Amino acid sequence: MYRMAMEYLREWRKESRRKPLLIRGARQVGKTYLVREFGKEFKRFLEINFEMNGDMCKLFKDSLNPDEIIPKIQAITEIKIDKDTLLFFDEVQACPEAILSLKYFNEIRPEIPLIAAGSHVEFVVKKQGLPVGKVRSFYLYPMNFYEFLLAKEKSSLLEYLINHPLGKPIDSAIHSKLLAFLAEYMAVGGMPEAVDVWIETRDFLKVKGIQMDIVDTYRQDFFKYVDKRNIKYVDILFDRIPLFIGEKFIFSKIEPQIQARELKKALRLLNMAGVCHLITHTSANSIPLGAEAKPQRFKVIPMDIGISQTITGEKRGDLFLHPEKSIGIRGKIVESFVGQELISYAQPFMQKNLFYWSREKRGAKAEVDYIEIINETIVPIEVKSGKKRMGKSLAIFLDEKKSPYGIIFSASNFEERGRYKIYPLYSIFKLFTEV
Repeated sequence: MYRMAMEYLREWRKESRRKPLLIRGARQVGKTYLVREFGKEFKRFLEINFEMNGDMCKLFKDSLNPDEIIPKIQAITEIKIDKDTLLFFDEVQACPEAILSLKYFNEIRPEIPLIAAGSHVEFVVKKQGLPVGKVRSFYLYPMNFYEFLLAKEKSSLLEYLINHPLGKPIDSAIHSKLLAFLAEYMAVGGMPEAVDVWIETRDFLKVKGIQMDIVDTYRQDFFKYVDKRNIKYVDILFDRIPLFIGEKFIFSKIEPQIQARELKKALRLLNMAGVCHLITHTSANSIPLGAEAKPQRFKVIPMDIGISQTITGEKRGDLFLHPEKSIGIRGKIVESFVGQELISYAQPFMQKNLFYWSREKRGAKAEVDYIEIINETIVPIEVKSGKKRMGKSLAIFLDEKKSPYGIIFSASNFEERGRYKIYPLYSIFKLFTEV
């Protein structure tokens, strides 16, 4: 399956001052698959999985110098390691010394293309850090809707959408077709294995089985990076986060009898593991948005809409039978979908942060779902699950911040009304190419 991240890996390969790459992301978002596919473009590919082969970690115990490590790896694997070999350290969190060695690969053997990845690498990095300026991070997320259409071999439909001018309504038959595929995606989500099974079998029960397996894997993973005393708090949050999408996150609403500090720690762990994303409040007066962020005010979305609906047990059959109508009644999932899309299309060499804006004046409350920077302009984004187009909060933001325009994502067709740009939910990727 095509991943947009592949293009960035190809760019990385051509860099004259290429650094070792550390791919970061939640379990089962496709890190290993992506690197293996990339490895096919090299003369040689060598994968070392430190979870499966713990003995390989012993090679890093006595020395982190690659001139000493490489001959030992070559002797064991009988694969030559040079500039034409993609060297892949998988599940690198199981060998912290291998993470430290990335610095010396950069300094001593920079010609060797080296990628490391691991599902829980964040926790090792937090403990021992990353060599400053010696390693480049690369963030990977579940498949987005663009990739979903390519996986379904709908390249002609996607090309038509790419070439369609913003602001001009798209053909109604094509609009309906794209909404139907969007409804499929909202049921299946973006976890690569779930997408693969859906395309291969069209059996949603099998997809749900995969999603349930992934949920179970995540629960088992909690024991790997959470001490026993905090497991129950992580479990509670994992189950409850999908219920509070779109709301300002208040710990007392989760479980009133649990102290907030316990849930805060659990949330940090889930966020580090990539299982959820925070949407932080910003005053949105200037760039960067993070300079005016208020970390104590935030919302939370799960990392994948398919997984979140599996956790809540939400029935999704109507998404296939009545796609447009079903999208219109799934406000929380639609808002989460938009956040997931905004993250996935971001430049992967830097961790993407999401922001929202709200004003809580008595009698004049307002809230805008997302705030983005597009072409160096602060742009407010409203999300509507159905065809409702205008929102008072968006108008308040535009007036107060003197922003030139706002975007409304909904099930409606393309349209522009003065300072309002109304785009279909399936067209989010066009934000980064045409707006």
